[in-house]
Amino acid sequence: MPFDISATTPMSEAALDPDGPAQRRLAELGGHRLILVS
Repeated sequence: MPFDISATTPMSEAALDPDGPAQRRLAELGGHRLILVS
């Protein structure tokens, strides 16, 4: 049974960039959701 992977990261311009390192790393891990924390 597959499961969802979510990750948290501090709110930043880099985290909002869909092609940035935070989004890329999440995709590499098979994640689908990035939760931004302010």
